[in-house]
Amino acid sequence: MLHVARDGAVAHLTIDRQAKRNAVDHATLDAIGNALDEAVADGIRAVVLSGAGGNFSAGADLTGVEDD
Repeated sequence: MLHVARDGAVAHLTIDRQAKRNAVDHATLDAIGNALDEAVADGIRAVVLSGAGGNFSAGADLTGVEDD
C-alpha cells in the first residue's frame, strides 16, 4: 500500500507494507510510478519518499520472483 499526501508543492509518498518491512513488490512499484506521474502533472516540485512503522524499506520483495 502507498499513502500519498500533498503539502503545497511537496508530495509525501509513504510505503506501508510493515509486515514486509516496507519491501517493494510489483504493485507498490506501480503505485509509486503512478503517484510520480500524477505529481509531475500537478506541478509538484519535490517528493518525499518514506516508509511507515520506523523502517524505510527492506528493498525488493522477492516473493514469487522464482515463479516468473
